[in-house]
Amino acid sequence: MFLQDSYPPHSMRHSTACHLLEAGVDIVTIRNILGHVSVQTTQIYAEMSQDSVDKKLKEWNDAWFGNKIEMKESKMDIPDFLKKK
Repeated sequence: MFLQDSYPPHSMRHSTACHLLEAGVDIVTIRNILGHVSVQTTQIYAEMSQDSVDKKLKEWNDAWFGNKIEMKESKMDIPDFLKKK
């Protein structure tokens, strides 16, 4: 059996696109590497794993809100039993 029968070219393009995307390469650069005219075509090949999506979301959240989100007391009167001790 030939290697070509087991791994069609499209699966190699898909793997390359996914690895590049997860490494942080922007979609336009991936489009150029794969030789596509349209970014929409590249998006068919480039898919992020859920782990990568979760990691990027956490990075974004930490950058905007910090690692620890604390509730700030508003100017409204809060009953003593609800306040932090």
